[in-house]
Amino acid sequence: MSEKGVLAFKNTVPVDEAAKFLELIAKSLKKGSLLMESGDQSLGVQFGPEMRVRLEAAQDAKDGKGSLELELKWEAGEENGATPTLELVPGGVAPAADVEEEED
Repeated sequence: MSEKGVLAFKNTVPVDEAAKFLELIAKSLKKGSLLMESGDQSLGVQFGPEMRVRLEAAQDAKDGKGSLELELKWEAGEENGATPTLELVPGGVAPAADVEEEED
């Protein structure tokens, strides 16, 4: 019988605190597990050997709003071999002409 646990967290925090969350998630990925705690709830997560990564970024030049969504999925024992790569440049900003605009 399988057990499924879910713990969700959403809050507005300063950028440096958001960066700390991501750093802690990265350290946990390297170690293979993560313990999430919020209030009286907690959830332990064991990662598989490979991750399916989905990264989506959007920027609205008109109002300055943007988003960055990161989704990681895995299965125990899943190994799929080589996949497409993505280069991330910290602090880099693409010229406006290189950014694909999303239509409303």
